[in-house]
Amino acid sequence: MSLAASPRPDGIPSMIATRRGPCDSPDVRKRNRDMAAEPASLAEAPADAAQVTLTERDGAVRFEVHAKPKARASAFRGVREGAFEVALAAPPVDGAANEELVRFIAERLGVARRDVRLLRGEGSRTKLLEVRGLAASEVRRRLAP
Repeated sequence: MSLAASPRPDGIPSMIATRRGPCDSPDVRKRNRDMAAEPASLAEAPADAAQVTLTERDGAVRFEVHAKPKARASAFRGVREGAFEVALAAPPVDGAANEELVRFIAERLGVARRDVRLLRGEGSRTKLLEVRGLAASEVRRRLAP
């Protein structure tokens, strides 16, 4: 006897139509859809590079960065609490995220890697970077989204 031919009273659906796995439930699908959407904090206000404090000292410019490792691709995500927010395509293991941050900032600013130094925050998400060879106004212009 097949399931399609089984007698069911009217108004009671078959078990095949109602059975769902844990990943197919409406709640899970809605949550996945919401997570795939762009966060509201990024969509509401564009990043304002003028909020970031840049300090010139001994021919170098210092500024803070809030790093977010394990992203799909390295990119600027905006400004957060007076620091540039940067997503990094590297895990926070054995300094890989720090190396990716230095590489990404150097590439974005158009300077050599040796001109970008990580001064503070090797083990935290908030880091202090120093860039040699550019003025503060030029750093702000090149890092602005």
